[in-house]
Amino acid sequence: MSKTSIMILDQQSWRGGGQRALGHVLASLEEDFRLTVVFPDCGPFQRELQDRGYETLTYPLGSYQPGRKPAREKAAFAIRSAVCALRLTRAIIARKSGLIYVNGPRCLPFGVAASWLTQTPVLFHLHNALSRRSDILLISRLARYVEKIVVCSNAAADCLLKASPELKAKIVLVRNCVHPAPRDVEPAALESSPSREAQFTIGIVGRITEDKGHHILLKAVAGLRPEIRDQLRLLFVGGPGPECPRDEAYVHRLKSLAYEMRLEGRIVWTGHQPDVEPYYRLMDVVAIPSTATEGGGPTMVSLEAMQRGIPVIVSGCGGNAECLRDNVNALVVPPGDAIALAGTLMRMFKDSGLRQRLAVAARQTIEQQFSPVVFSSAIHQLVSERCLPVKDAEPALRIAGQPKPSNQELLP
Repeated sequence: MSKTSIMILDQQSWRGGGQRALGHVLASLEEDFRLTVVFPDCGPFQRELQDRGYETLTYPLGSYQPGRKPAREKAAFAIRSAVCALRLTRAIIARKSGLIYVNGPRCLPFGVAASWLTQTPVLFHLHNALSRRSDILLISRLARYVEKIVVCSNAAADCLLKASPELKAKIVLVRNCVHPAPRDVEPAALESSPSREAQFTIGIVGRITEDKGHHILLKAVAGLRPEIRDQLRLLFVGGPGPECPRDEAYVHRLKSLAYEMRLEGRIVWTGHQPDVEPYYRLMDVVAIPSTATEGGGPTMVSLEAMQRGIPVIVSGCGGNAECLRDNVNALVVPPGDAIALAGTLMRMFKDSGLRQRLAVAARQTIEQQFSPVVFSSAIHQLVSERCLPVKDAEPALRIAGQPKPSNQELLP
């Protein structure tokens, strides 16, 4: 008996936090549904899914550039969205798809349009707290036409609820999950490394873009006393967004800043890495000095580090405060405050007992709030309520072994 088809729309074809979460969504649904993942272009994450046997499609939505968009670019995006809606409509009809799963706000316009044309229900997964007024107004209006809105934190929901309080009935909180680290991974072999004096590695993982705060980390390290700074290694795992001039310019500024601060010999630039696990094995601390107001909750990097017992330093923006408690399971610093970050780095460097205490509490947080079993059950149940799997009418109960997942709840 054939499986029910689901169209999953993703807004970028390289790995980021939203794509890590999407990987968990796919794992939750692949047994009982036939999944087709739609990308705006070809990229490493799209090719990875193809290699794993998923059907993928590409539509001309265009590449994503961070920051404010000029009117000309917004108009072009509207036209491309209309074209994508028509093409998606044909694909939905051909596959007799029972659901459209929208992974990120950029795909929502053409996903809702295709839903209207085909009378196919939509689930919308929002990973970030939107900050630009134009984005909030557009997405909150479009969200009225979806069945449910899945959010990873209350912060991600608040932006929509302030614009459209009536969306409260549609919003469901399902916190991201993180799987246990594989045990047989060897630490990465670095081609270049600071001098042998380096005893302590500070890692920062993800796309190199200004909102991630790499420059804040450089300023913080530069403010440390020389005898401490000389024992540090900075491990930058990631690269600029594909074909993103703004990110490329930011990388150039970072390298110039590192040279001015005499830190270039202490930094290892790995570039984009499809598998970051070997690099986690080298880190004593993970820093997440983000300045973005669009952080929807604890990042996937912070969750992965916590699960692996790596102490985390995170800026207190977005939804971080919902799960990361300062001096309990992480150290939290004000966004953009290099001086505070420098003091926190010094604490981490000097106090091994603090690092161990934070690591133990972080793992407990992951086990209690970010369980893969609970995430899988919640996603499967939400999908099944709108798109019944052919072979099992009660999949959530089978997966979780419990009547109701503990981290799926309507927001207050």
